This record gives sequence, C-alpha cells and structure tokens, in this order.
Amino acid sequence: MITLSREAVAVLDEPDSMQVWPLRITAVSDTEGVPDAIFVYHRNTMTDETGDSDIFECVASGPQLQELGLEPVLDDGDGNAIPFYRSDVCEFHCRSEVEAADLWARIQVDVAELSDNMAAALSLSLAEEVEI
Repeated sequence: MITLSREAVAVLDEPDSMQVWPLRITAVSDTEGVPDAIFVYHRNTMTDETGDSDIFECVASGPQLQELGLEPVLDDGDGNAIPFYRSDVCEFHCRSEVEAADLWARIQVDVAELSDNMAAALSLSLAEEVEI
C-alpha cells in the first residue's frame, strides 16, 4: 500500500509575487519492492543544485523505479547524462484551489495505477501451477 499525504493548501499572497496555492504531497510505501520515492523529477541544469527549480515529470512507472536513482546523474563517465531522479515528495505552485484539487486527484489516480501495476508484476514473480 502507498499512502499519500497532502499538506493543507492555503493561499500564498506575497506583495511582490503572484497569488499561488502550494500543493505538497508526500508518499510512504509499505509494499515490498515499492520505495517511498515514486515521484520523478527532471533536474534543472541551469542551476548548480538539485531542488526547487527542478521540474516534476510524473509518478514513476515500474521500470523507472529500477532505472532512476535518488540523485540525477549529470555525467556517468562516458559523457552520458540522466538528469532524472526520484523523490518521495512532489510540490506544485497552483494558480487556483481548483487546480490544486485537480492535481491532488490526478496524482492519486496515477499512484493507484502504479500500485496495481507493481502488484501485478510481483504476482508474476511467484511460481504458479494451474490444471485446466
């Protein structure tokens, strides 16, 4: 099972910025083979550090859970870069309460799909015998 927690969404209205509704979701998994870090980010290579300016891409697929690490690989020694990484938290700055509610619902659907796919994959890893 994957548990999603959403922090309360309240309007941020700062004098020198736009009005935004921040949405922060944290994932915790108690399913074997499914880590907490299920959210895929694309590192913004225009900055020096991984962090706030990185771009949320998606809820990870099963293969992405295996292929992507918790830190982006900017140079693997062979000149290749994998600027994607996984995190257990996803954050958005929404333009309205409706957009925040919509994103919250869409993330839940995507995580449910990941959970179903991982359960199916784990069931295939078990030996089975059927008489027909």
